[in-house]
Amino acid sequence: MIKLGVSPFARRRRRAGPPLHAATAAYIAAMTMPPDATRRGHIDTLIAGLDADGDWPGIDWMVCLAAHDVVGGVSQAGRLNMKNPAKSLTAVNSPVFSALGVTGDGATSYLTAGETANAVGNSYSQNSACIGVWCNQQSGAAGIVAHAGNLNAAPRMRISPGTATSSHRINDATSLSYNGGSRLGGRILTRTGSTTKILYKDGVEVATDTAVSDFVQAADVCALRAGTSYCDDRLAFFFYGGGLSAAAVARIHARVQTFLAAIGAA
Repeated sequence: MIKLGVSPFARRRRRAGPPLHAATAAYIAAMTMPPDATRRGHIDTLIAGLDADGDWPGIDWMVCLAAHDVVGGVSQAGRLNMKNPAKSLTAVNSPVFSALGVTGDGATSYLTAGETANAVGNSYSQNSACIGVWCNQQSGAAGIVAHAGNLNAAPRMRISPGTATSSHRINDATSLSYNGGSRLGGRILTRTGSTTKILYKDGVEVATDTAVSDFVQAADVCALRAGTSYCDDRLAFFFYGGGLSAAAVARIHARVQTFLAAIGAA
C-alpha cells in the first residue's frame, strides 16, 4: 500500500511562512551579515506596514542605526538605507555603533549620506520635506545638540534638540524652538508648504512657525552633525523624505517606536 502524506519539501516550505516584502528582501540581501529570523520579521513588519500605510513611497532614506552586526564599534548594516540599500551612510572619524544605536564624540565624528536632500529621484523638495531622528540616550552635554541636518556651515536643514530650548530648520534660516526638557525620543520636522513648518515630538505636534522656505541647500545630509555642530547623544533611527501630514507623522512614529521596542532600542 502506498502511504500518502505531505512531503518533507512541502513541510519545509510551509514552515518558511509568507514571503518577505520585496523591499525587506533587498535590504537584507545588501547586508554582509544578515539578521536572525526574529529581527528579520521585525524589519519586515516595519517596511510592509509603512508601505501598507502609504507612507513608504515618500521616504528617501531610512536607517536603523541600532545594528545587529557590530564588531569593534563598526557596523555595515547600521549604515544601510532601507529604502534604497544601494546607498549607505559613510562614517567619518569613527562614530561608535552598538546594538542600541550610534554615538558621536561631539567634536568630529558623524555620518554622511554623501548626497543632498533633494538628490535625483528623492521626494525631498523645497516645500515638501521631512527629517526624523530617534534618540535613546542623551549625553551629559547641556543645551542644544545637533542630531541631524546637513554639512553647510549655516544649515537650513537641522534637528537640534536641547534640554531647555532647541533649533529646528527645514529649508529656511529660522530656528523653530521648543522646550522639551530632554533630547530623548522621536522627533519629526516636516514642511508641507512654503509657510508651513511643524515639529512633532513622539508623534504629537509641539511647535509650528510660518517661516518662508527659501531653497534646499547644496550640502550633503548628515546625522550626528548639523553644520559645524556635533552630537554625542546616541541615535537609534534616522530618516528623511517628502513632507508629511499629521496623520502620516503619527503612523510613522508608531511604526518606528514599535520596531525599536521590538529590537530593544527604543
